[in-house]
Amino acid sequence: MISHVFLIVFIDKQRKRQNLTYGVAVSTCDERKAGTDANVKLTVYGTLGNSGKMPLEQRWRDLFERGNTDNFEINCLDLGELEK
Repeated sequence: MISHVFLIVFIDKQRKRQNLTYGVAVSTCDERKAGTDANVKLTVYGTLGNSGKMPLEQRWRDLFERGNTDNFEINCLDLGELEK
């Protein structure tokens, strides 16, 4: 019976979730061969679920270069308390 109460509360929280914008900063170290031209994706995990694979990209920018910090915004449903 308790599991049903938990499930109802969880479903109720899911229905009230709103879209949020999360800020992400990626710093590439300043060492030889530290940068990449690869397509980078990020999954953010929280107590209410995960974002799924989100591409980290910006038009007309050369990202993930040695010694740089790149900032991104990820828009997704509220993930609750972030875990990883």
